[in-house]
Amino acid sequence: MDNLYWLAVATVVIVLFFDYTNGFHDAANIVATIIASRAMTPAQAVVVVGVFEFLGPLLGGTAVANTIGKFVDLSTLDASLAVLILFCGLLGAIVWNLATWWFGIPSSSSHALVGGLAGAVVAAVGSEYVIWGWSPLMHEGKLLGVMKVLVSLFLSPLLGFWVGFLVFRIARKLMAGSKPSANTTLRKLQFVSAATLAFSHGANDAQKSMGMLSWCSCSVASFRSSRCRSGWSCPVRRRSRWESCPAAGGSCVRSASPSIVYARCTPCLHS
Repeated sequence: MDNLYWLAVATVVIVLFFDYTNGFHDAANIVATIIASRAMTPAQAVVVVGVFEFLGPLLGGTAVANTIGKFVDLSTLDASLAVLILFCGLLGAIVWNLATWWFGIPSSSSHALVGGLAGAVVAAVGSEYVIWGWSPLMHEGKLLGVMKVLVSLFLSPLLGFWVGFLVFRIARKLMAGSKPSANTTLRKLQFVSAATLAFSHGANDAQKSMGMLSWCSCSVASFRSSRCRSGWSCPVRRRSRWESCPAAGGSCVRSASPSIVYARCTPCLHS
């Protein structure tokens, strides 16, 4: 039990560090947009994003945490082996997060986490313990397990592209002939958009770590995942995400916006 206890403690620490590195990417991406458009100063942007990232998992429920907890089945494994698998999978995800942060590459921590955990499970006990979700998708049209995560990750940039495209076209039509002073109003509205994005991100991505912490606690307590709840892990992981935002050093902030699109302030809304 002593070995399991200390392994669980190490896994909790590594979960928090994973969430800290996750903030290097995703929180920095949110900050980058409002800084690049000069709607806020870097300090203002970090405070706004940090506050709403904190509120996201507090008010956003645990649906994502439940999904993350169901793409591999560790309920029948020895508790020490289950916690060790979590530790190794998270360590792999952290290595990827740090590597992409170092080189300033915006990347998905969800990809890294799913891949790291699936790889650790396959290496330890075999692929039959991973809920791939191929059969339910092909025969019943249901998204389960790994396929549910991968499909959402694949569709997100495509849907984001078309929604952004349509919103811009509509806004441009509605504001044709407006005065240059309208830019001041638009900059203020970016506070709303950045706060909403930070809140939704906190309610979504932040729950991955909640799921990992609950997984670890379930293994140690010898409970099945259906009897566990992830709400207890909210305060400590929200703090981790809050602190990672200003600590990223600007590497991903610089990569996320200017390297992808060129944003500048200009009174161009009037025709």
